[in-house]
Amino acid sequence: MHPAIAAERRRRAGAWMDAQGLADLFYEAALAPDLWPAALSIMARRFDGSCAILVASGPDEARYATSTDDGHIVADYVSGGWAARSDRIARCARLDPKAFVTERHLYTLDELHRDPALEGFFLPRNIGSEFGTIFSMPTGDLMVATVQRRFGAPPLDAGAVATAEALRPHLARAALISARLGLDRSRGAVDALATLGFPAAALSARGRVVIGNDLLASLMPHALRESRGRLTLSDPGADLALSRALEELRAQDGGSRLGRSIPIAARLGGLPSVAHLVPVMGAGRDVFVGAACVVMITRASTPTPLDAGLLASLFGLTPAEARVARSAVILGGVPAVADELKLSRETVKSQLKAVMGKTGVASQQGLTALLGSLTAGAPVDRGG
Repeated sequence: MHPAIAAERRRRAGAWMDAQGLADLFYEAALAPDLWPAALSIMARRFDGSCAILVASGPDEARYATSTDDGHIVADYVSGGWAARSDRIARCARLDPKAFVTERHLYTLDELHRDPALEGFFLPRNIGSEFGTIFSMPTGDLMVATVQRRFGAPPLDAGAVATAEALRPHLARAALISARLGLDRSRGAVDALATLGFPAAALSARGRVVIGNDLLASLMPHALRESRGRLTLSDPGADLALSRALEELRAQDGGSRLGRSIPIAARLGGLPSVAHLVPVMGAGRDVFVGAACVVMITRASTPTPLDAGLLASLFGLTPAEARVARSAVILGGVPAVADELKLSRETVKSQLKAVMGKTGVASQQGLTALLGSLTAGAPVDRGG
């Protein structure tokens, strides 16, 4: 092996890896699922853990991936019936908004010691201190990502927590793609896009459709079309955001910074959608030859109460920004939000400005229109 390549591999595997480096690995694994064990092993090392686990529960089944050689941990947990005896995941799911948490966010010390899984499952394996998060996606998919650490290990420092939070929206998009492709199998490009169950296409760096599935064709020309050699969206604001993302892609020659979710306004009384962009990285280029990114479009089904954790997952909002965005949609004006959250009006205005920047809208009215019913989602029917 060339020394430069070996050095790069050592660098990538280093415990200091930042959010962008980890996001690159996850986007690569999203399209080449056999890389998840290596990616999760690096995640475990970055957050001082013994192993890392990703569970993706879709409409029909749950799949999981683990760090290298750690698959037996999930298998033993399930076969031993520990999922039914411990409420760790249920407690994490109730947190709003979702974020990376530890077992101390979920339990008091007395409650933790009464958790039967701690003594019966985790401690015999020298784990039990947890650093993880849950994603409730608009498609109805539920993802759990966790790093298992030695019980009693010192808390992670502020830098590691900040890295995890910056990584979170990228991990959500990568996991959503993998949940539909299957965490444990690789596919060809045509088969992969058909398997997703949503309108999807592989795009070149200039936005040309390299390959698209039948569901994408069903959205043409009313929701999207090919114009001047580029896929364009019917919502002008969303199309501008897509255009800017592609410009950044060309300027940076790829990378995880391209990964993002773009809200698409509803048309003719319908419900809004979200375009998820996942960069094609590393081994993914062997599957999607000539493509720079994959775009997948999910559409809301029925309006349900707005979930702040969903907003944080999709658009990379901080917990504080997600709470303000949710309250702004429900309550309306800045004064009402400030009173409800016990914040100053200036703080609310500042956080709303940050939210609008991340979601690509220009006004609070636009934010309300885009996010008001953007919760549970469903695949788009072939009939459009």
